[in-house]
Amino acid sequence: MSTPRWRPDAGVALALLGSLLFAATIALTLHSGTDPVSALHAAYVGTAALFVAAGGALTVRREWTPSEQRRVLSWTLLGAGFLAALTVLSLLGRLTTGPVTNPRFFVLQFTVFGCLGGTVVGGYHALMHREMARAASHRERFETVVQNVPLPVVVVEGDDTVSLWNAAAEETFGYTPEEVLGEPVPMVPPARESEREEFLARLEAGRRVEGARTQRRHRDGTLLDVELWASPMTHPDGEGAAVFVLRDLTRTLILEQEHAVLERVLRHNLRNELTVIQGYAREVDADDDAEVRALDAIRDAADRLHSLSEHVDRLRHLDDTVASRDVTAITTEVVEEARTRHPEASITVDVPETAWAQTVPAIRDAITEAVENAVVHADDAEPTVAVDITCDADSDSVRVSVADTGPGIPDAEWDPIVAGDEAPLRHGSGLGLWVMQWACARSGGELSKSERDPRGTVVTLTLPRTMGAATSLSGDRAAAIAARFSR
Repeated sequence: MSTPRWRPDAGVALALLGSLLFAATIALTLHSGTDPVSALHAAYVGTAALFVAAGGALTVRREWTPSEQRRVLSWTLLGAGFLAALTVLSLLGRLTTGPVTNPRFFVLQFTVFGCLGGTVVGGYHALMHREMARAASHRERFETVVQNVPLPVVVVEGDDTVSLWNAAAEETFGYTPEEVLGEPVPMVPPARESEREEFLARLEAGRRVEGARTQRRHRDGTLLDVELWASPMTHPDGEGAAVFVLRDLTRTLILEQEHAVLERVLRHNLRNELTVIQGYAREVDADDDAEVRALDAIRDAADRLHSLSEHVDRLRHLDDTVASRDVTAITTEVVEEARTRHPEASITVDVPETAWAQTVPAIRDAITEAVENAVVHADDAEPTVAVDITCDADSDSVRVSVADTGPGIPDAEWDPIVAGDEAPLRHGSGLGLWVMQWACARSGGELSKSERDPRGTVVTLTLPRTMGAATSLSGDRAAAIAARFSR
């Protein structure tokens, strides 16, 4: 709904009318005499005329629309005409028998008071009309937005009747707006009535319903698994209502069940079969070089698949608890473990005494992956890896860097991390980089890499800096980080 364009209109005429009435009051007073009573009488009549003029000026100064200005002027003229008619009847002896010493001033004073009353009533009427138009515009916008929401949205009034039913609700549940508007909610199955009463009681108490999994019935009788959100609302007139948003989970639940079964079977069978392959491969003795290379290839492939299976299992159980942790202590422990596993490698550490950062527990796995990749993917017999942590006093982040002298991370491995997904023509061969990426993202940080001169790669985990062990995240902040990661 477009806003009417403002321009001076009837408000100018109203201001001129009030000014003319004020001038007429002064003129009649001077003509009739200047005794104290007449002067006092003229003072309050003139003041009323000035109020009329001020009302007209106010409508112009406040940029009232032409229709609003005309509405005020119409009420002003109506009030003036009504009281002027009563005054004339009084002078004709129709309504009073008392004497009138100054008929012209008598008519003028009632005309002025009629104008003032009409101005007040007209201004109030114009403001009320404006608020009603604004409320109608807001409701129209609200309904337009709701109608385009891809999820079913239903507004239920306090008398348990439906007042809004969007297109997605019609598509999901099969009822047209004509069938449900003004009627009780139709899609609640009898078995869910007590649950519905519980939801309504919670809403009446001013509390929300968030993510409740339940069932609703399609028009054809089919039961649909849905996720439901509801929030109480209050209309401008004070009447209560509730907004319901639903999401059809029927297909989602089926996919979740299929995914869980396939994952469990695949992971279980994969590990069992890999154990068999690894066991037999170690028992086979090869005589010539070709057989040795074949056995080595089998063992390496089995080891990689086993490692991949362990990564998948670790990712499935990532802890999203965000808290302040000493990254120096975590990194030092990781490096010591890596030195034990790889005594041939030279792993140097340059870290401050403490470096507190906002992290999830999986940041330890991320640093482990970074150090492990730097060692095992090096093409030197004695790999050299440098691990350092920087957290300048004026910086709001902690940076954990792992530098190697290897051949670098292939684009085929890094591009999916940058893009944020695995596509058929762009995917990596492992999950180590994804462990680092997800741990950083869930911590509110980021993962980056750069080339090392003259050779090698530097992988950097940048994490939000905190002030120490006492620092912890509120539920709202942790939820914000989870939302950021989900995007």
